[in-house]
Amino acid sequence: MPLGFQVYRDFPRPDKEIVTALGEYFSADLADAMNKAGAVSRDIKPVYRPMRRFCGTAVTASLPTGSFSMTKIAMLQCQEGDVLVLNAYGDVKHALLGGHVAHSLTVRGIAGIVADGAIRDSSELQEDDLPVCARGTAVVVGGHDGPGEINVPIACGGVVVNPGDIVVADEDGIVVVPQEHAEYVLNEVAALKKRHEANDPAYDRGELPGMDAIEERIRASGCEFYD
Repeated sequence: MPLGFQVYRDFPRPDKEIVTALGEYFSADLADAMNKAGAVSRDIKPVYRPMRRFCGTAVTASLPTGSFSMTKIAMLQCQEGDVLVLNAYGDVKHALLGGHVAHSLTVRGIAGIVADGAIRDSSELQEDDLPVCARGTAVVVGGHDGPGEINVPIACGGVVVNPGDIVVADEDGIVVVPQEHAEYVLNEVAALKKRHEANDPAYDRGELPGMDAIEERIRASGCEFYD
């Protein structure tokens, strides 16, 4: 096995129904449902705004030298609705891809791109309405040759991403839901939303529910209140 230089063309994929269901929730709610796990660093953010939210199955690439050729091979593994997740080890000096090649992904119906590295041609990506989150932008593309691994576990913004995990992104941030825990997370976030909605009437009255319990807890911590 050529460790560090290998391509896996196939991997177990989650049911499309659960991917669609998770995509109905905001990234913040999903992070709360996972006890703050799965939240990608805010250093990886939309390369243009406004950017529409997106959700899909992760196709992963480890690109230690930012190989443009390996990036293209990763792109070829993407199916409709996938999210291409690229780990360039935080390098923002060289762009992993730009608008010209990314247009092919738009045509093929990819959901979006997340890059722990740099992207270029953000205006073209916006014209194509292709959602892209990256650590930065750069005008120079990386080298064509070099090592890399496709559809292996990678790190992206401080989070482990496996091929087949579900990526949900909006302008608040990016969350990665492990495929093996997707059903659990979906149940948790649905329950969380119901709890939030139960407080809506109080918010509509300009009230903050639960403040008596909060004050009691703060007083128990030693805080003094003065009228």
